[in-house]
Amino acid sequence: MKKKVKIVLLSAAILIGIVISITDVFFSFDRNLISWYLKDIDIIGDEIVVVTVEEESFVEEKLWPWSSGWSKYLVSFILDLKPRNLVLGSRFVKEVKDLNSYGKILRDPRLVMPFSSKESVRENDESPTDFIQQRRGYFHYYNRNNNLSEIGFSNSGESAYSKKMFNKQGFYFLPQDENVTVISANSIALSGFLKSEGYKAQDEIDFIKDKIVLLESNGGDLNKEISFLSAQLHGNVFLVLAREFNVYIAVFMFAVIYILLRSIKLRKAILIFLLLLGGSFIFQRIYFSVMRIYIELAPVVIFAFLGLIVSVLEQEYDMRIHRKDRKETQLARMLKDKEILPHSIVTSNGAVVNVTRYKMDKVGGDFYQFLEFAKGELGIVLGWVPGSGVERVRYIMEIVHSWRDFASVYKEPGKVIQVLNNSLFRYAEEGKYTTFIYLLYDAKKGFLKYVNAGHDPLIFVDKKENIKIINAQEPTPLGIARDVPFYEGEINLTEIGDAMVIGYSGGISRLIADSGGLKSEFLQRFNSYLKYESGKLSDEVFSDFLKYYSKKPEEEWSLLTLKITEPVNPISMSI
Repeated sequence: MKKKVKIVLLSAAILIGIVISITDVFFSFDRNLISWYLKDIDIIGDEIVVVTVEEESFVEEKLWPWSSGWSKYLVSFILDLKPRNLVLGSRFVKEVKDLNSYGKILRDPRLVMPFSSKESVRENDESPTDFIQQRRGYFHYYNRNNNLSEIGFSNSGESAYSKKMFNKQGFYFLPQDENVTVISANSIALSGFLKSEGYKAQDEIDFIKDKIVLLESNGGDLNKEISFLSAQLHGNVFLVLAREFNVYIAVFMFAVIYILLRSIKLRKAILIFLLLLGGSFIFQRIYFSVMRIYIELAPVVIFAFLGLIVSVLEQEYDMRIHRKDRKETQLARMLKDKEILPHSIVTSNGAVVNVTRYKMDKVGGDFYQFLEFAKGELGIVLGWVPGSGVERVRYIMEIVHSWRDFASVYKEPGKVIQVLNNSLFRYAEEGKYTTFIYLLYDAKKGFLKYVNAGHDPLIFVDKKENIKIINAQEPTPLGIARDVPFYEGEINLTEIGDAMVIGYSGGISRLIADSGGLKSEFLQRFNSYLKYESGKLSDEVFSDFLKYYSKKPEEEWSLLTLKITEPVNPISMSI
């Protein structure tokens, strides 16, 4: 996958995961999971009784049959019914105007005010010291003064841990969705009136005995306070890891899954994904049981799935690109073989040119070409072009066709290279260029002319086993700049006798360059090459190459040999 596409895909996945995690889209997943962890939350219905007071009683300051002081009579009557505890709700405490007149009732040990302290009531301080907020599907309790009542600790199976949790300023507990017994304060007042008149028909409220009674104004805070009392009774409280840490853990999970799965086949990837996800659930369950700190799994699951999706998409993208590249490679190879590369063996008046191509996984930028001007006059080209695919092959076609056209007119290497370079300069803005060697063999005049434009060196071997490395005098490739003065060299063949010129191009060039150039041991083998037949020479050179350069080239490459075996006319020339 291309780097830019990968960065965009990964960034989009992380951004989507963060947005979903922050917006609490899947908060019910974690809430249900905690409900399963806290298995004892469904037993509260038989322990808590809620007594609700209508809003009119506070406004009109009366509750039939009581008028002024009705709240004190109501509390006293409920306490007479012998509940385990009577909890005064926050709205009840706030709305009652004469609570300071309760006197010794406030000192009753069964009376509990978990939402505001008795001291603050006596001082007539209406600012709450405790409050409950709903966050991410849980209730969050916050206590400014740490004055929370210890109601229910004696009944909790986790009393020590519960006390430790309740002593914290803030903790979480779940909303209570179970039905609880709710009685109207009017029914309680009626029973009180009947009792004062000598009637004993209050059996319908006798079940309050030994229960936890919550006295509260009828309104929207009931569920919060009922849930809070349930948490107190059963120790079903916990801490939640900060949201940013949950996201950090989720992003880490995303990175682990992405790195592990991006190079694995789909079936194995899904299996590993499920194992990692299952391991996360097991770890979180154990950690929650030991520490009672909950790591939200919704972000982890979201990022885990995103990691799986991104790894699968990357594999699919790479597979499609691979198929596309393979088709393009096949097309480029077919186009190159049919339209550019001629027959690999050419003979002309004592000269035998043999080119052996070694095909690798990638279609190379190497190319060669021959042009016989007249009997005994042979032009030979060897070069290389950077890039890939069909565009690379089309540029090679442009080079080869232009060279044939200019060589047919000018023939001499220096002139042809000069004109060809200026012609190819029109592609310079596209970053296109070519390294290029042009050899001109003239059997009648007995010389070999050459121009090397930034290509790898030629290796010249004569009958006396002298080896000469002919490097490019001008390292500038063709198409880089206009009017470059390329050096034209000549080799006198009249007194040399048998000789050989060897050139190479393509993938082998990089391997030789990466290995520090032509090795002396490899060059010494060139002394024996004149003894081999032209058809076997390339195999011998390739075999020796593998001995000293063991790494396999990734790109196709060409090996060109020009072997001169017949004497030529004596014309004095020098290298």
